[in-house]
Amino acid sequence: MNHQNRSPHMRQKASSSNDRPLSLSPKVRSSDVIKEAKQWTALASVKTRRPSTPKDYTRKLFEIGRESGSRPPSAISISSHHFDPSDPGSRPASAASVKLAPLTKAPTVPANAEPVISKVHIPMPPRSVHRQDWSVRSQSRNLFPSPKQQSVGNLPMKAFHPDQKDIGNSGAMGSPTTAVRNVHSAGEGTINLAEPIVQSKPSPPTYKGKSRVKPHSASAININLSELYRNVDNPVVSHPRNSASSSSSAGSVEQQNIPRKKRSGGGSGTNTGEETPDQAKYWNQNVLPLLEALEDPSLSKEAAYEVCVKLHCALNKGNCLNSILGRRRTSLLSTLFKQLNSVSTPVHLACARIILDLQVRRQNLNSVCKMLFKISREKRFDDAFIENNLPDGMLKLIVNFVDPLDNYETLVYLTGAIKFLSDNKAVAIELANKDCVTSFISLLSNTMLSLHERNNQKKEKLRATDILIQATAVLRSMADVEKHAFSNSGLFTHLFAALKVLGSDETLTLNISRLLSKLTMYSELHGEVFSSPDWATSILHALEMHEKCSNIVVRLCFALGNITAKEDHARMLIFATGLNKETTSQSGFKYLSVLNSVLLHFLSSFLTSKDDNSDSNDKEVGDKCLDTVNKIVRVIANLSISEEIGQNIAFDAQSVEVILSILQQVQIDDSEELIINTLTTLNNLSFYSYDDNAVFESRFLIVNILTNILLSDNMACVMEATRVFGNVSQHADVRQLLHNRQVDLMMVAFLDSSTWQMVYSACGVLINMTANKAYRACVIEEGIISKLCDVLKDFAPMEWRVGGVACQLLWNLCESIQSSTTSVLSSKDADSLMEILHAYLQENAPFTLLDSTGWEEDIKQYVLNNWKTDFCPVATRLYKKISSHFSQLVPLAQDDSSQ
Repeated sequence: MNHQNRSPHMRQKASSSNDRPLSLSPKVRSSDVIKEAKQWTALASVKTRRPSTPKDYTRKLFEIGRESGSRPPSAISISSHHFDPSDPGSRPASAASVKLAPLTKAPTVPANAEPVISKVHIPMPPRSVHRQDWSVRSQSRNLFPSPKQQSVGNLPMKAFHPDQKDIGNSGAMGSPTTAVRNVHSAGEGTINLAEPIVQSKPSPPTYKGKSRVKPHSASAININLSELYRNVDNPVVSHPRNSASSSSSAGSVEQQNIPRKKRSGGGSGTNTGEETPDQAKYWNQNVLPLLEALEDPSLSKEAAYEVCVKLHCALNKGNCLNSILGRRRTSLLSTLFKQLNSVSTPVHLACARIILDLQVRRQNLNSVCKMLFKISREKRFDDAFIENNLPDGMLKLIVNFVDPLDNYETLVYLTGAIKFLSDNKAVAIELANKDCVTSFISLLSNTMLSLHERNNQKKEKLRATDILIQATAVLRSMADVEKHAFSNSGLFTHLFAALKVLGSDETLTLNISRLLSKLTMYSELHGEVFSSPDWATSILHALEMHEKCSNIVVRLCFALGNITAKEDHARMLIFATGLNKETTSQSGFKYLSVLNSVLLHFLSSFLTSKDDNSDSNDKEVGDKCLDTVNKIVRVIANLSISEEIGQNIAFDAQSVEVILSILQQVQIDDSEELIINTLTTLNNLSFYSYDDNAVFESRFLIVNILTNILLSDNMACVMEATRVFGNVSQHADVRQLLHNRQVDLMMVAFLDSSTWQMVYSACGVLINMTANKAYRACVIEEGIISKLCDVLKDFAPMEWRVGGVACQLLWNLCESIQSSTTSVLSSKDADSLMEILHAYLQENAPFTLLDSTGWEEDIKQYVLNNWKTDFCPVATRLYKKISSHFSQLVPLAQDDSSQ
């Protein structure tokens, strides 16, 4: 049987630049040469493509909804009526939250003192002290009086003693110049201004008639009078000179000396102090004209945008954004909010920039974030965000939210807008320059911490999930443009914590799996993964929970494949996860059980989609399932590189059965990558082909399956099948079956291949086959001697390991010769072989046979070591035997490197 011309891939010219081994390729680092060479005969890891992530051109807030109305909608409508120019978040705090310092002593009121009011007229108390129809709501409504209410006679003023527990007659009000209190007499409950205030506890009030809302107690409502006069010019209450020692209604200081305190918790930059003449002049000359221009209804869109830009510059230059009077702030916001009724998006963005810089709070902040989200849904406005420098203000907000769950809806829309912007690579680069990654990692950390402080309540978990869905999507986009920002960031710890606590949500798990699939492609980040103690457990938990979701499984398995490709530490952690210490190493482990279950599910789905009656949608689903199967097989292949894990998998009958099922039911035309990866997995497992494991039990089935693959024209699959034969041919009954199937003759034909990997693998199989004397004659008849001489000429000077296995095979072929080699070697082949071996065994032959000019020192040392250890020993013995023409040769023990 002649196999010399069976394939168009046979060796033509070994010096072809495309066929040269890596060590002779130009511009190749020495470390790559050594690394590649060491992997010739080692167990192989599997490479594959990252699953593609389709673009969300619809730009939705959530891809998958929980139930109707449970999440903020993507479609929203925003106009000026959604904003409050008074900006409640920047007002002075209400009476319920403002507390005065306790009085050191009871204030006294002169008996004949008469109040003198300057500029501001304070209303006198009602005529009837028995009036009891003031509710809490009516009191709180007057905390922020309208302009009409600020007129004389309408400005309320009340003061309470710190020790007074209740108010008997809530409608009674005293003179502002005296320490006015609502006091109860023994009888009628009238007010006597001539009497000093007694600090004894009053009796509780008596309510007559219909039941009404009980007024707040004096201890619950402590009103800072200075705040009530914030919009009144010079709110000074004057007293007669002869009563200078009398106290104001605030207690211990005169009214004009009461300090104006900045609102706590507002953070708005509102100036509650007095405006200087220079500030007023700057406002009137630089800001006010621009506000008046914006009020002009005839102003065009383009002109309005320019005015908004100038307005921001003027406010920033005059430091008005950080300190601005409440009345001016209200006027400014009122004008800006009116512009939101226009149809000009650039004007909206310019106004939004000013509004964000004013640090609005509560409903105004929520509304402006909704507006930014609505605009960001249209990709054509992405550049406008950059032109208006909006990412700066948006990212500052992200960092400032210490407790994200308290600002749930605002954060969802804000992060949703940044998510859409980050889809644009140019915008993503700008975001990276503004430290976007750090900001969102901080958001992740704060969200998980806030959730933990709330004891992982169900409602809070849903809110945290919605926020993290947006945040992880942003980080996923940023991974494409700024991978270095993720180093030493602690991101993986937060991701795996979220996966463990919130992993039941499919969208969040999908986003995290997408992010992991990207970041694990960079080996320098693998240490960050290993620093998270629960990474293996979290991924296993997610695989179990979403075992039928191909989008999640394919990405998590891709990430696992990246981690386990080179890190034996990662393989052992996976092996130990969920492993019962009482079980033996031959009973499988938790990860393997989950992987097998998921693999069977998606393999079955793929085979179902191949049905001729299936529609196009089924075929699309089948393609996804096929890719998922491929990624799972890759994980098993990489895990099997570890000796302990590989032996464990080789003993697992279900794992071996699934691998062989793929080779039987999936065709090369369906997925060449899957067949190659499956063969690589089988090769790794067959390395542990002991007499009692599942691979050994399936050895005949393996031969039958792989023999069919050898007949294909796909040389990549043929080469992987050949490597498997190199392992299973160690068993005598397998060698007999291979000989019966004429596999040994196919291996002789493969010696003509132009690929050194194929030649190396074929020599390994033939070394095992020729250990049996009965199988030598047939391969000699196929001209194996001359082919091996060609192999030595073409590959040995460049790859001494190939020359070494060729010499081992020649040794076995000449083993039965007693007195002369002429019956095996023709004179021509003998002379050629002697000449080759003599030249190759000369000192410094590795450097004289090839031009080693420019080789790095470590390359030279590596090549020299290979020549000394892998080629010289067996080549020297073979040269002596052939040259002497006598002495009985003994078959060489098989070199482990050929397996």
